[in-house]
Amino acid sequence: MSNGKKIAYLLACIVTAIFIGCTSYLQVEDNITEEDTQHTQPSLYADQFASSCGVMPRGYKNHFKARGLGTGVLLSSGYILTNKHVIDRNKDGEISGYEMLLDIEIYYPVASVHSAVVVAWSERDWRDGEGEDIAVIHINNPPQSSIRLMSDEQYNRLPIGQDLMSIGRTAASIPHLIMGVRSMDVSNEYHRASMPAFFGNSGGGIYKKGDNLLVGLTTRIRREGMHFVPHWSEYVPATRIREFLYSRNLHRVID
Repeated sequence: MSNGKKIAYLLACIVTAIFIGCTSYLQVEDNITEEDTQHTQPSLYADQFASSCGVMPRGYKNHFKARGLGTGVLLSSGYILTNKHVIDRNKDGEISGYEMLLDIEIYYPVASVHSAVVVAWSERDWRDGEGEDIAVIHINNPPQSSIRLMSDEQYNRLPIGQDLMSIGRTAASIPHLIMGVRSMDVSNEYHRASMPAFFGNSGGGIYKKGDNLLVGLTTRIRREGMHFVPHWSEYVPATRIREFLYSRNLHRVID
């Protein structure tokens, strides 16, 4: 076989493999139905699962099947916290017009969809290098939640190596549980966890394992060149979330 034919054959194999992989993934997405979300509460971490929600564009017709924008955390106040970059669909750093109107998907214990509006957001997000990357959402008729933001004192006592857990829409799935530990902080804005987060986890809550207090919001994963660094997740810590909310006179969101 000539070198040209060998190269053509290899390219054909690669294209076929990519196509099969993508098709398989899309079939999984298409198989997610509303009935799949009609679960009773999980026996472990029921409160965290019940407070994990999908953030969707307003009026989306394919609920519980679509990729959506990311994850949010429903607090006991009835407000939702997520990342700014989750709702910045134009990726222009501004939140305006249709970007402010959302549908929120609740998965546990019973699936439901709620209209919502963005009421506050940080000026910057992780794409600016540094920035709180926080957005606050007001949801109509919110379900009950027991999740509260961890106090600054409690957060500052969390040791390196503390067991953590997070729930988010990994690869646009229904809420998915991942585990890890707190690692060394990388900056004042973002702290680090050794945790296998992926696309779709942005805006998802991080908790001390088995605790209802929110440690932070999953925000970004580390990439070097074309490769993702395994188990390197960065999050906005509770201390920065509280500082942002107080600066916007949004004490009611967490107090």
